[in-house]
Formats: sequence, C-alpha cells, structure tokens
Amino acid sequence: MFSFSFSFFFFFFLLIFFFFSSFFFPPPSPSFSSSWKRDGVWKRIMALELVPGDLVILKIGDVVPADGILQEGGTCDLDQSGLTGESLPVKKSPGDTIYSGTVVKRGEQDMMVSHIGEMTEMGKGVALIQSVESKGQVSLFFFFINKKKKKRRERGKKKRERERERERKRGKK
Repeated sequence: MFSFSFSFFFFFFLLIFFFFSSFFFPPPSPSFSSSWKRDGVWKRIMALELVPGDLVILKIGDVVPADGILQEGGTCDLDQSGLTGESLPVKKSPGDTIYSGTVVKRGEQDMMVSHIGEMTEMGKGVALIQSVESKGQVSLFFFFINKKKKKRRERGKKKRERERERERKRGKK
C-alpha cells in the first residue's frame, strides 16, 4: 500500500528528537563562571552570583566578570576592544581598575570586585543604548500617517458638534 522511504522516517525522527530535546536539555546560560574567594575558600560560581568585595582570580583567556581593582602581583594584559575599540591589549598593574567584558591576554592576577551588573562600565553603556528610542524611516512614516488621521478625526468631531449645535438652535426656534 504505502511505501515510505527511509529519509521520511529519518526526518520524522529528527523532528521529534529536536522537539523533545528542548524540554530535557535547556539552552546554556549566557552567564560565565569564574573562580572566586569568599570567606577564605576558593569556589567556582556563575558571574551572576558575584558581589562587590569578592576576590576573583583571572587567568589567560578569561572574560572579566565584573568591574574591579587588580590586587598585588605582576602586570596583566587585557583586550578592551569590546569596550573601547582599542586594537592592542592594555597593560594593567596592581591598583588599576579593570572593566567587565574585557579578556585577559597575558598574566594571571587577582581582582577585587567593585561593581556588578548595570553599575559596571559595560552595563552603563548597555543601559544608555537601551534608553535611546530610535525610530526608523518606516516607523516615522506610520507616525505621520497616524498623526494626519488623528487630525482628520478631530476635525470631523468638531464638524459634527457644530452641526448638532445648529440643529439644537433650529429646534428651539
């Protein structure tokens, strides 16, 4: 009667697998983890759980999880191109402020967290960009069309009100 090919069954299997896999395997969290020291114990946690005052160890290739101040030790080279646009790594020494979102290119250093979330330099930039309401050409076009329609409606209401007023005056005479 019906003859289904192998490719149909394979496609159907993949469709079912991907549908149900989203329930069992949630997407990875956008937050990255870091090694930090709190109460004298080193642990590995998500960056969302950091608080000001935590001590974080930064290694080569790590993304800095929060704004902070470098602690004692040697120097460290950071790629700040995502924040400042600089093409070359910046050399940072103990006591210097480093910013979230930068990448450690050379060195290993401890950092004391000073700012997290929207209080970081990167967070302030993101908040500033989100606060700007830019309107594209299409939205401006529809804005002006709606403005004209609103004016026409208002003129029509005023005209109807004048006509009603005239009818009331004629009815009283």
